[in-house]
Parts: sequence; C-alpha cells; structure tokens
Amino acid sequence: MTEKMRMLLAGAVVLAVGALLWMFLVTPARDDADVAEQAQQTAEAQATQVLAELTQARQAAERAPANVRELRRLAVAVPEKVEAAQLIDQLDSTAKRYDVTFDVLKVNDAAASAAPAATPDPAAQAAGGVAQANATSKELDASTGKPAGGSGTTTSTTPTTPAPAPAASTATAGVPGAAPGSVPVSLSVQVGGTYVAVTRFVKAVQGSVRSHGDRIAAKGRLLRVNSVNLSVDGEGASRSLSGTLDVVAYLLPAETTAPSTATPAATPTGAQP
Repeated sequence: MTEKMRMLLAGAVVLAVGALLWMFLVTPARDDADVAEQAQQTAEAQATQVLAELTQARQAAERAPANVRELRRLAVAVPEKVEAAQLIDQLDSTAKRYDVTFDVLKVNDAAASAAPAATPDPAAQAAGGVAQANATSKELDASTGKPAGGSGTTTSTTPTTPAPAPAASTATAGVPGAAPGSVPVSLSVQVGGTYVAVTRFVKAVQGSVRSHGDRIAAKGRLLRVNSVNLSVDGEGASRSLSGTLDVVAYLLPAETTAPSTATPAATPTGAQP
C-alpha cells in the first residue's frame, strides 16, 4: 500500500469518527439545549402570570375590608330575613318621633312562598329602592295637600310610577312589585295624627336609606310607601288625619327558600305619643 493510500485511508477514518461524534454527541446536546431554552421560556411566562395573579390578590385583599363594610351597610337596608320585630320597631320609633299613633294591621310575607332567585347587586337594588321612595314622597306631597275643612274627607294616593316588574318566581298576590331578584314584604299599618306629623312620618319612613352617587347610606330598612288612604277627623284646630298606609320592605332571597304560606302579624304593636 502506497503512502498516498495510507493518507487517504487515515483521512476517511477521521471523517467517519467526526461524523459519529457529531451524530451521537453534538446533535443530542444541541437538542437538549433547545428543550432547556423552551422550558426556561415557559417558566418565565408562568412566573409572569403568577406575579400578575399575586398582584391582583393583594389588591383584592386591600379592598376586602371596605367591601365587607359596604355589604354590612347594605344588609341593614335589604336583609335576607324578614326580621319583622326589628322592622315594626323601626316604624314604631319613627311614629313616636313625629307624635303619630301607629298600629300594624297585617304583614304579608312574600318571602315565605317565593322560589329561589338570582341574587342581585345589593348596591344597585338599594339605589333603585331609594329612587322609588323619593318618587313616592313627592307624589304624596302633590296628591295629599293640606286638607280643607270638613269631617270624613278621604285623601287617597297610589304612586303613579310603578316599581320595576317583579320576577315571575317572586310574584305574590297582594304584594306590590319589586325589583327583579328581590322579595317584597308588605305591611298594612294604621296611623293617626296632625297633617304635618303624618306627612313627616311618611317622609321619614322612606328616608332611612339614601344614595349619594355610587354610595349608599343606610340607617335602617329600605322601605317604600306604596299607597296612602287617609281621612280627616274633627274640625277646626282639632282636625287630624287617620287612615292606613301600605308599606313595602325588601329582602334578598336566600339560596334556598322553604315554601310556606303568608303569615299575619301576631299582635299589633301600637304607640301612643
């Protein structure tokens, strides 16, 4: 074998060894490097997502106390339970404050027979109820007026602006319509007193909840006077008003509501000034 052939053979062996090294060492290493780079990119993307979620969680945690306080205020205006004793006590205290006699004639609890409904936004519902209450108060001033002389003259008014149509699952015979998702509780109450006292009482009943922009201030239950039926008693300086009011309170329906029938108030509560 000549020297030239030996050199060619040695070169071929070197090339073969180099090709084998490339196939079995370099190529797998490059593939591993590509996989590692992709894994690093995925990890960086996940870290960015986790950081964003953590930031959102921290912001939500910072807002949580304010949200809890807002929900507690709204729960005062629109609770989930009737709480008839507290409701009647609120009306009774208002009547005493304005020197008005007060008795509960009947309580019609629509929550007892209402089917479960989707829970509405409490702030939106309370704001809507405040608007309804303000409209009713204005209509009372326009339609009641200071009564002229004479005994037995009847003054009756019913709001011309109806409440939003009730959801089918919460409709109850004899109970005025309420905002979708809410459950109305109607009370028939008997009142008596001077014109000024009764008028202030009606306005105060509807003034326990007030809205200021997107904020709700609640000092008591959200109430609306649905209708007024008053008559004038006596003559001259001894004239007074007496009659009945239909007052509507609102509830947030619970997740499940056990069916039952409407129950009247057990014992009328009266307050003589």
